[in-house]
Amino acid sequence: MYLTLPDKALLYYEVLPCATLSDAQWIVWLNGLTQSTISWKLTIPYFEKTHHQLLVDFIFQGQSSAADKFRTFEQHAADIFTLLEHLNIDKVHVSGISYGGAVALRMMHLYPQKINTAILISTFAYKTPFFEAIGEMWRKALMIGGYEHLIDVILPIGLGSSYFENPIIPIEVLRNNRINQQLKPENILALMQATADSGNYLPQISGSMIKTLIVHGEEDFLCPPKFGQVLHKVLPNSKFVVIPKAGHTLNLEAVPKLSDHILNFIQ
Repeated sequence: MYLTLPDKALLYYEVLPCATLSDAQWIVWLNGLTQSTISWKLTIPYFEKTHHQLLVDFIFQGQSSAADKFRTFEQHAADIFTLLEHLNIDKVHVSGISYGGAVALRMMHLYPQKINTAILISTFAYKTPFFEAIGEMWRKALMIGGYEHLIDVILPIGLGSSYFENPIIPIEVLRNNRINQQLKPENILALMQATADSGNYLPQISGSMIKTLIVHGEEDFLCPPKFGQVLHKVLPNSKFVVIPKAGHTLNLEAVPKLSDHILNFIQ
């Protein structure tokens, strides 16, 4: 389904009603940079009997349209708020991974009235020089070699070393599946611009009393566990979890453990 936003951009979303409870609470899944609603395919079954689920592709992502100019994380958050209002959803458990987690942080600050709990997965509230160097490497890979080359550069950083030793989906199959999505380089660059232009969000989010679960993979090189530790220190009502032998892409690498942590936290 699509929602036409005020600037006429089309926001793609999927509504998955709870299979057993008509009055179940809502959980919304927010994607990583090159992900889409498909990226939660392995996670969805763990929640289908307990929660209504809302999946969204950000503008410039997946089946959503592009816009005239890039969107900041704050503007992405405004799009999600507009969608929740359109669907008459009062409150949600907002769960975002990486890029989506950065948007979830903005929702916590800008729209706290909409949040039951926040689940921040493999995400960042600030950037380090190493993080920015990876982002610049990805941007140049995309500019020089296109989307296929970007995937080759992303995979070794986006997945933990343990995944390569015992892959759930073979690396070549995973690579080909990602390449077959044929994402437009100009759309990815627009998404990347939001990260490049973002600053330290810790001052804005510090002291928030929203109940928050912070989850990182032990082998995450892009957003290492220290990113989560820093968030945990400034969020008084938060819980911090590290998943062993997992990297950045926890909605692929550690679905059962991630889902159990989330379910135990929000129920």
